[in-house]
Amino acid sequence: MCPVLCHTMDPNRAWMYNRVDGKYLSKVFVAKVNEFITFACSQEEFQRCQKLKCPCTKCRNKPYRDVDTVKLHLYQWGFVAHYYRWVHHGEPFLEYEGAGTSSRTAQVMENPMRDMVVDAFAPMMSPLNAEAMNNEEQEPIAEAKRFMQLLQAAERPLYEGCEMSLLKAVARLTNLKCEYNLPHRAVDAVATFMKEICPDTNDMAKNYYEIKKLLAGLELPHTKIDVCPNGCMLFWKDNETLDTCSVCNEGRYSRVSKEGRKIPHKQLIYFPIGPRLQRLYVTKSIAPHMTWHHEHNRPAGVMAHPSDSDAWKHLDACFPSFAEEPRNVRLGLCTDGFSPFGHYGQTYSCWPVIVTPYNLPPWLCKKRQFMFIALLIPGPRNPKGNLDIYLQPVIEELSNLWTDGLITYDISRRQNFVMKVALLWTVSDFPAYGMLSGWMTSGKLACPYCMEHTKSFRLANANKQSWFDCHR
Repeated sequence: MCPVLCHTMDPNRAWMYNRVDGKYLSKVFVAKVNEFITFACSQEEFQRCQKLKCPCTKCRNKPYRDVDTVKLHLYQWGFVAHYYRWVHHGEPFLEYEGAGTSSRTAQVMENPMRDMVVDAFAPMMSPLNAEAMNNEEQEPIAEAKRFMQLLQAAERPLYEGCEMSLLKAVARLTNLKCEYNLPHRAVDAVATFMKEICPDTNDMAKNYYEIKKLLAGLELPHTKIDVCPNGCMLFWKDNETLDTCSVCNEGRYSRVSKEGRKIPHKQLIYFPIGPRLQRLYVTKSIAPHMTWHHEHNRPAGVMAHPSDSDAWKHLDACFPSFAEEPRNVRLGLCTDGFSPFGHYGQTYSCWPVIVTPYNLPPWLCKKRQFMFIALLIPGPRNPKGNLDIYLQPVIEELSNLWTDGLITYDISRRQNFVMKVALLWTVSDFPAYGMLSGWMTSGKLACPYCMEHTKSFRLANANKQSWFDCHR
């Protein structure tokens, strides 16, 4: 099972939030607090420092205090909200999700932000890794620390009594920045304003820099690769240390910043495909749909999904070992250029390369959130015949995903498996098709199917090639 933090209410610990009986402290609460103190004092951490983290609503498990002060604070203010698992006092931080959780309890304790954090970090916190981490006491790795920080932000309210968590507040603010293209200064101003209007005990980030630090753990990896100004080569792998293009001898850098950092002429932004596909399988709401193409049968002769196509069936027939595992992913790739500054009269052509997993059902596979940008090719001109140079990182990753695969955790089946990936086809207009395939898409032999049997002819007066009555 996937290790997730247990936040569901333990009925045996309902006493934690029944502190008062009438006008006085509940006798059950006092007795159970003593049991809690006894348990916490039996842990190794207390033996080392002789102090406990105070779990009251004021301290919220942050400062260390002596036993008497912790007990007094609990009597005065009670336990911090939703602290049913005593992770700060010796109980395991990670626990396998129990199958006996009632639907009513799950509905009460639902937290979409926490689920998002758990989905994002599930590959790193797989059962195999959890066993390795439990062998001996060690300092958490950087990924685990980010996981803990994000879980705390997902659970911690923005201020005492607020229903919105800190993580939800900063995520909403970041979404507004992206949706309305707000500058950093605007986000700084909004964050400062929110901090001022909230109670003094609020945890709201002060500026956009703090927001980015908090959300850094949710980011998927990306790489910036310097490119020759003319698109002749990438300064990547064996050529990473070169300062000039080995084809046209153009310089790699345009200038040096005031801080002494070299600024390249062009940079290709590469977003690895594997981690995005892994995240699909560790997201509870998506993982069961990744085998829809295998489990749902359609009437013969009806094409309702790419799995009904001849290309899909031909791949399965040629590579039966790949087809045996329905969780292997089939991808489509598309690319086209657009002008991001078209409204301002500037000529600049930017080319995204997008991959789409077709394992999902037809009502999901073409949704925007499942169209993953793999490359962002810089301008200002279109790549033309050099598109294959920009595609090198994608081609290498797809080759590795086809031959070696990637160990992935499937949360719907609670299993690790080797996920392999195949690129079925490309989707593009005719000029982009020519760039991807290397075929000349102009002139008499432009059609890659008709070739020398084409019915095209050249207009006598306009001197243009025409495919009248034989092509759309």
